Amino acid sequence: VHLRNPRGTMPSFRDAFLDEGDVDMLNVVRNLQSVGFAGPIRAAQPSEMVGDTAWGHKARALDVGYIRALLERVERDVL
Repeated sequence: VHLRNPRGTMPSFRDAFLDEGDVDMLNVVRNLQSVGFAGPIRAAQPSEMVGDTAWGHKARALDVGYIRALLERVERDVL
């Protein structure tokens, strides 16, 4: 699953960090768990961040940390 969380709708949307967009990412991960999804989850190309590298190291770290927090929350809710 390739997670992306834009703000707005076509044709005038903008990319946002996973915790800033219009989609309820916690609900997405809960639904993936409820249907037994066991594949990989990754963030889309991250939004730009001031002072970041061309590859987006800081922004990617933020998105990966957010995904990890979502997964831990869903696991805690199941136990």
